[in-house]
Amino acid sequence: MNEERKISEVIADFVKFLNNAQFSYTYMLEKMGEQDKITQDILHQLELENLKYNERAKLATHLAAARKHRRIFKDSVEELEPIAEFLEDNK
Repeated sequence: MNEERKISEVIADFVKFLNNAQFSYTYMLEKMGEQDKITQDILHQLELENLKYNERAKLATHLAAARKHRRIFKDSVEELEPIAEFLEDNK
């Protein structure tokens, strides 16, 4: 009886892991998209606005930060993607 409880706990933990992985995947994918939008906004500003050197430098710093954040989110998405695809294929 005690072994069954342990097996059920392992299964419950695994199901929680899968649910958390799916949630994290969706969240990280959304955050990656937000960073893409920020990047595009900055690039449009650089392209279309008549900016002074200091303004361009600030935008470049902001762009570098956005790309760094996007990389973090993208790395997580790539890590979680096989689990998310498995869950989608095996509902």
